[in-house]
Amino acid sequence: TSGTITCDVTEVTLTATSTTPDVTFSWEGFTAGENPVNVSSGGEYSVTATNTTTGCISQQTVTVKNERNRPDIQTSVNGAITCINRQVILTATSTTPNVTFTWDGFPNGENPIEVNYGGQYVVTAINTLTGCSNQKVVFVETERTRPDLDVFADGAITCINRQVTLTATSTTPNVTFTWDGFPDGENPIEVNYGGQYVVTATNTLNGCTKQKIIEVETERTRPDLQATADGVISCDKTEVTLTASSMTPNVSFTWEGFTAGQNPVEVQFSGQYVVTATNTLNGCTSQQTVIVTADRTKPELQAATSGTITCDVTEVTLTATSITPDVTFSWEGFTAGENPVSVSSEGEYIVTATNTITGCTSQQTVLVTADRTKPELQAAASGTITCDVTEVTLTATSMTPDVTFSWEGFTAGENPVSVSSEGEYIVTATNAVTGCTSQQTVLVTADRTKPE
Repeated sequence: TSGTITCDVTEVTLTATSTTPDVTFSWEGFTAGENPVNVSSGGEYSVTATNTTTGCISQQTVTVKNERNRPDIQTSVNGAITCINRQVILTATSTTPNVTFTWDGFPNGENPIEVNYGGQYVVTAINTLTGCSNQKVVFVETERTRPDLDVFADGAITCINRQVTLTATSTTPNVTFTWDGFPDGENPIEVNYGGQYVVTATNTLNGCTKQKIIEVETERTRPDLQATADGVISCDKTEVTLTASSMTPNVSFTWEGFTAGQNPVEVQFSGQYVVTATNTLNGCTSQQTVIVTADRTKPELQAATSGTITCDVTEVTLTATSITPDVTFSWEGFTAGENPVSVSSEGEYIVTATNTITGCTSQQTVLVTADRTKPELQAAASGTITCDVTEVTLTATSMTPDVTFSWEGFTAGENPVSVSSEGEYIVTATNAVTGCTSQQTVLVTADRTKPE
């Protein structure tokens, strides 16, 4: 008999038989008389049958087939594992008939198979007739590399730049960009508000994405601004300086009505002055109004004399006063600031009141008068002393008011007076108001001549 060596059948038995009695068999390569014999290789095997009685022989060749050829195997993968294709199909095929396939890790005979991960997958092809098998390793690629992504803004939202451009870039080829809230593929984009903006980069080949957030800054802070005037416009100060300052860096100032950037500025009039501070980096501005006031009010002034220069009052006091605060006085011809002053001559005296805060002045003239007029005086005797008239009366009179009389030798104020002796009698008239005096002498005569 013959047989076929396969991967399953690794040994066949060769058996020689004969209907002739007394026959022995001898297989080439085996011990004489051994029958049947087992062989494990294909090829031709010769057996000799010997009639032990006659010595006659017969020979026959048996062919043992060798069927150990491995089945051919082809594999295919319908793609790579990507962010889009999360599953791929592995397929094994063979041109060898009667072949079944087994993928490691999968049920026997399942082909094609679906896998979710990259890596090596082993398939075994088995010839169901011979049991011979062949293996092949299939490598499933994983292409889940995220695209490179960079984003940048061309500035911040400021009072000048009310819109900024956001741009996404990638060194990865075949990438599209989508900004949240904008149409797909629009890049760069322009935004008007600060905040966070999200962009997604998508690799169009593998579907993998990468996101990035960019913060758009808003720099609209107004600059700090202080503006002051260095005083009040007054009679002394005809011009004040307006100065603007800021603790914010990079600030320029513009006063309305003046050249841009001029600071400080000088003004000569009261009113409102507006200054604008501009941050040169973000263009934001602040404004402030400075009110310049003027005080040119002349100080109130009262000036008076203490009286009239007379024969009694040889000196009067001139006094200046004011209800205006911070006022000094200066009398012409006197030391500045001397007040009151004393004068002994009639005439006009000028005083100047100066407000030490504003420098404004007021003047007033005080007229000092003098009354040194002697009182009018009339004095007479009532007659002549005679032998009959031993005493005459002396009487002083005056048309000037407030006059008192004093006769020498008599009590002051006594008038009229009586005298009994001839002679000169002096009377003094005194103006009680001015102290001015007049004198007059009255001659008293006597006639005591005896008749002849």
